[in-house]
Amino acid sequence: MKKSTFIMISYFSYFLLSLPFTDTLFGQDVFVSAFKGECSITYNPNNSRYLVGGSNDYTNFTNSPPITRNAAHSSLDGGQTWSTEIIALPPNYTNSADPSVDYDSNGNVYYCFLALNRDENEKAIEGGIFVYKSTNNGQPGSWFNPVTSNNGAIESHLGSTTLHDDKPWMIVDRTRTPNRIYVAWTHRIKGNSGNDRGQLNFAYSADGGNTFTTPKTIDDAPINFQDPLETIFAHGVSMTMDPSGDLFVVYLQDTLKSNLPQVDRSTIIAMKSSNGGVSFLTLPPVKSGLTSLAGSGSGVIRKQSFPSVAVSPTTRLCACSVGKQRQRTPWKSRYDSFYSFNRFRSDVDK
Repeated sequence: MKKSTFIMISYFSYFLLSLPFTDTLFGQDVFVSAFKGECSITYNPNNSRYLVGGSNDYTNFTNSPPITRNAAHSSLDGGQTWSTEIIALPPNYTNSADPSVDYDSNGNVYYCFLALNRDENEKAIEGGIFVYKSTNNGQPGSWFNPVTSNNGAIESHLGSTTLHDDKPWMIVDRTRTPNRIYVAWTHRIKGNSGNDRGQLNFAYSADGGNTFTTPKTIDDAPINFQDPLETIFAHGVSMTMDPSGDLFVVYLQDTLKSNLPQVDRSTIIAMKSSNGGVSFLTLPPVKSGLTSLAGSGSGVIRKQSFPSVAVSPTTRLCACSVGKQRQRTPWKSRYDSFYSFNRFRSDVDK
């Protein structure tokens, strides 16, 4: 019976943990690009000097309506120099955001993102999930959409007034189900209580991104029929894999009440799949009873309590989040970074 340990740290820590130890782990900072945010980074498993990053581009964010795009950043010399380009939009979309990037074992790199439009109130609507591919280490001009069905989308809601996708995350399996591409995201449904309901959807590709499985809901954000003012919202998903091939999905689940402030009703949820994303087991909560960050602050475009997750080479699973917890002694009105341990059997759902 194999056991693992569940703790909390950042996604980029996995990249650092995978590097050979030297006395000079950090070097001189390198400027990549300005007016960017929500960054993601990966490296080629066949040549770790090939790096690819994704980010939101806010160059035209002050327009009316605001415009966000996705930028791709690539380096062939271990991050000393970088090339940057704006990713092309899918047809009928005006904005894009929320990137994640990853390589497969053959050296192909994938770029997952949200495409969206904005309504007359500048609110994001009609979101769709897309994955682009590069066979040339993300160099400018090499990105293309390999998806051959559903107008190139994994899921899309063009023309819908009630559905919208948001905040996807992607990871590529380089273990026992090689090169399978996993994508999870929030599926927003307009609610009657003043809050949108947020399900967590999931799909995967087993053919290099040409086709994806029909999206399935792995957290249906159940309706509380006893309390019509309450809605569940699952968002901020992050994923990682351990060396044995187990897939871990970690995200923030908020219990929202339109008549109450969001206090002590957020939970960091963890799920695990040991069969290539076919089915999932819900693990004990990573952290519960949190008051999560939400909204925008002075000088900050967005602040949220979304978790980040990674796994070390020694199969220690790691995640992190920020929030308030009233159980602290003494209670202080501030936000903390949480570091938790959960133990579970890794073979329980095989």
